[in-house]
Amino acid sequence: MELKTYHEGPSLTRYPGASYNAAMFDKKNTTTGSSPDDTVKLRPLLGIRPGVYLTILYALMVGVILFFILLYPGMSKPGGLLSVTSEPQGAAVRVDGVYRGTTPTTFFLPRGSHGVDLVLPGFVDLHKSITMGSRTFASRFFPARQQLMGTLTAQDPAGAFLLGAQEFTRWSFTGEPSETYQFPLVLSDAAYRMGPYLRDPAVQAPVDRLIRGAVRFANNGTSLRDLGRAKFYVDAAGLAPSPLSALKTLRDTLSYLSENPGTALWLETALPKDTAQVLLNSDWYHAQVKAATEIGQGVHPSPRSSTGGERVSLGSLTFISLDGPSMTVGGTYPQRVTLLPFKIAETEVSEAAWRAFVTENPQWAAERRDELVQKGLVNSEYLLPTEDPKFPSGTVPGVSWYAAQAFCQWLTTKLPAQLRAYEVRLPTESEWEWA
Repeated sequence: MELKTYHEGPSLTRYPGASYNAAMFDKKNTTTGSSPDDTVKLRPLLGIRPGVYLTILYALMVGVILFFILLYPGMSKPGGLLSVTSEPQGAAVRVDGVYRGTTPTTFFLPRGSHGVDLVLPGFVDLHKSITMGSRTFASRFFPARQQLMGTLTAQDPAGAFLLGAQEFTRWSFTGEPSETYQFPLVLSDAAYRMGPYLRDPAVQAPVDRLIRGAVRFANNGTSLRDLGRAKFYVDAAGLAPSPLSALKTLRDTLSYLSENPGTALWLETALPKDTAQVLLNSDWYHAQVKAATEIGQGVHPSPRSSTGGERVSLGSLTFISLDGPSMTVGGTYPQRVTLLPFKIAETEVSEAAWRAFVTENPQWAAERRDELVQKGLVNSEYLLPTEDPKFPSGTVPGVSWYAAQAFCQWLTTKLPAQLRAYEVRLPTESEWEWA
C-alpha cells in the first residue's frame, strides 16, 4: 500500500444522511492492465495477398494521374506556342485569316500547316507559311515552341506617318482623357515605325512638316506627351537617343514657340492645370497676351469693297477679283497676314457644273458612293440632299474635300487661254475670311 501525505486544504463536510463505507476508502490500489490495440486484417483477393494487390491498386492510381497530367494534354490538343515578333512592332497578326493579336504576341496554334499574315497600315503586308509541331509528353509544362520574325517595309514612309497623324487628329476630338479612358499614343507610335527611313532627308522633311501641322490638335496633356515623344523619335532617326538629338528636339520646339503667335494661349489650354499655372505666371505668357491684344484691335470688321472687282465667267460659275490686302485675321489668336490678289466664285458649285464634272469623271458619281466611302474619299452623306432650309438651292450638297479637290483640278483644265496662268483651288482660311 502506498502512503500519501496531503497538504492542509478545505475541510470535508459530511452531507446529512451520508454513511461511512469502509470498502470505499480502505480498498487497495489496483492497476488495470492495458488491452492490446484493435487490428484489422485484409483478406486475400482472388488468391492475391493484400500487400500485392494494394501495391497494384496504388500504382494504377498514380499511373492514371500521370497519364492525365503528362500525356493527355498533348494527345487531346496537339500543337504548340507560336511567338510572333515584327519590325516595326504593332503589326496585326492573322493566322488563316483569323486575328490573333498584335506583335509581339504568343498564342497556342494547333499542329499542322498555317498561313500567317502581318498587317500594318502604311506597310506592305507580309505573308509566311509555317508548320507547327507538337509534343506529346509533358506538353502542359514544356510545350512545343516556334518563333516567327517578320520585317515590314513601307513603300511610302511619309505616307505611313500621315496615317498616324490623321489618327492623332481624330483622337483630338474625343474630349479629355480620364483614369479609365486613355488615348493611344498613335502619333509617336507612327514615328517609331519610321525608324531608319528617317535618315533619308526626303522622308524626314515631310514628316517634320506633318508634326508641325499636328501641333494644333494637341489639346491635352496626353496628346502633348504623344507629340513630344513623336518629335523625339523623328530627331533620333531610328538610332539610340543622344544628346545631339535631344538638343535638336529642344531647339525646334523653342523655334516653333517663337515663330508661331498664340502658342502661349494654346499651351494654357493643353497643359495640365498645375503646369499651366506656371505658364500663366511667366513673363513670356504675359508678353504674348499683350501682343495679341494689340493685334486684335486692328481686325477689320468688313472688307473695304462689298462687290469686288473684275468678274470672270467660267461655265455656270462666276469668279470675282479681289485685291490682296494686309489684314488682321481674327480667331483664338489674331494675326497679320498679307494676301495676293485672287479670284473667288460668287456662289457654291452649281448642280450644272457638277454634272459636267461627273460626266467626264464618272468615278465621282453618286452611284459610286459606297466604293468611295470604302476608299476614305467621302462619307456616307456624299451628295445626299440636305434638309437644312438655309442651304442654297441649285448647289451641290455633301461634297468631300477630296471630291472638291478633284473638281478644282478638272476645272483648271477648262480655263480659257487668257487664264491658263491661273490655277483653280480651294480658298485658304484667310482668303475665305477676306471674301
